[in-house]
Amino acid sequence: MASSMNILSRFKAKLFQTPIAHETYWAQVYRSSIQGDSWLRDLSLNPGRWGASYSLLYILTRSLKALKPETILEFGLGEATEVFLSYQRNLMPKAKIFTIEHDQEWCNFRLPLLSNPTKGLDLVHLPLEKRLVQNYETVAYKGVTEKLLSAGLKFELILVDGPFGSDRFSRTNILDVIETGQLNDQFVIILDDSNRKGEKDTEHLISDLLKRKNYKFFRGYFQGEKGQTIFTSQRFLTSI
Repeated sequence: MASSMNILSRFKAKLFQTPIAHETYWAQVYRSSIQGDSWLRDLSLNPGRWGASYSLLYILTRSLKALKPETILEFGLGEATEVFLSYQRNLMPKAKIFTIEHDQEWCNFRLPLLSNPTKGLDLVHLPLEKRLVQNYETVAYKGVTEKLLSAGLKFELILVDGPFGSDRFSRTNILDVIETGQLNDQFVIILDDSNRKGEKDTEHLISDLLKRKNYKFFRGYFQGEKGQTIFTSQRFLTSI
């Protein structure tokens, strides 16, 4: 009997260490955190799979409420775009949202599902290109620097959730933004899927570049179904 109980205990312990268990936890945390926020509570979102995970939604919405950014940059059109639009409509009407996406077919499908997508959203369609980073071939958006420099903005919140991942040094366009001085002094960078090797490579490069550019920042990690790394000028956001 004791042996059976030990096996059951070990099984439960393993179960609660799985990504699904972590995501279930973050789903409860997220739902509790938005009870007083109708602009989030009434949103129709579809978390999971290729969409935003609950851990990402929690970090994202807490960052929006705490930092109140007026300039937002999103790599990859998706569920988070709807969150940004609701934030713009309800809390920050003057917020500027730039979303970069390479897949025109996905844009054509997703845009009609968004709420008032033409108000407050600048959707930028850019093709993909291959680039070498430390002798590894990776995929990135082409022309990001030129497009964003023409806007003349410094971004306060940046979500890195596109393009699709590369095996090594994935989603490195964020480095272009930092290198060219388009990151505000008060900022949040959220790197999604940072449990994967490719994004983990880029995480280290972001940290090194922020130090070289003399940004004061703090770093935190959150694990749900996927992992997210946050870089921010606000220490408390790493422990929310």
